[in-house]
Amino acid sequence: MNKKVHCTSHAKINLTLEVVKKLSNGYHELRTVMMQLPHLYDDVDVVFLDNEKNIVITCDNPAVPTDENNICHKVAQKFFEYTGKGVGMNISLTKRIPAAAGMGGGSSNGAQILLTLNDHFSQILSQEEIIDVAASVGKDIPFFFAKSGCALIEGMGEKIAESLIAPQLHILVVNPLVEVSTPWAFGALAKHLWFMTDPERKNRSQEMTDIIRKNKKSAPYLYNDFEIAVFAKHPVISEVKQVLLAFGAQNALMSGSGSTVFGIFGLEEELLLAKEKMQRQYPEFFIAIG
Repeated sequence: MNKKVHCTSHAKINLTLEVVKKLSNGYHELRTVMMQLPHLYDDVDVVFLDNEKNIVITCDNPAVPTDENNICHKVAQKFFEYTGKGVGMNISLTKRIPAAAGMGGGSSNGAQILLTLNDHFSQILSQEEIIDVAASVGKDIPFFFAKSGCALIEGMGEKIAESLIAPQLHILVVNPLVEVSTPWAFGALAKHLWFMTDPERKNRSQEMTDIIRKNKKSAPYLYNDFEIAVFAKHPVISEVKQVLLAFGAQNALMSGSGSTVFGIFGLEEELLLAKEKMQRQYPEFFIAIG
């Protein structure tokens, strides 16, 4: 009997994102507070085929690779290598999270595949081991194992420094369908952030962590190092942020290295009004409640 599993795979946003320094291995040391969005998620369906070894992936978004370049394929292969186990898998992805948009869609999918595999093999990996496997494929995959849906993340993006209870926020997500290359964004930072490695620099992520822990309003403390470089190259992303603020967002921020921008609204009515206005003005953009 083939076993079927269904799970939801949530998008993330960065409430803060600070690049602390470039490391000798080519990666960057980061500080960030990340939060999963309750209303924006992909569906991940898995059928386990016990007498097979193939991984077959289907996806309703043609822009998403379905071969060994798909992050779900990569994490499954790493899991099998690490554990010595093997099983056939048919993975079906129903995508709502925009691809390459700074919302962790692929990483979230990969995290669910790892958790599903670990369940299938009776929790063969500890939490530490599953984080090691995840981080070897993508540095932001471990965040999706944070039980409370929000966390202070450090290191290269793989270290959960503190789990937080996710604040209840009215969030509107807007993606202008511009692709921002993450390697380019990191490369562009050096030209703009002369203060990146300054020890006197304020720790915005720790500040946000303290605010969330005390259940205070987080909107005034949003911060992202990447905005200055990305806005200069892609003015439409800056425009989206300005429009969200104009329609009543308490604050707005680009997520990750772009190109998604989210606005935090005080009231649901304000959020719905902004959504309606944005959809009318930008019918081709991806616009959703987070």
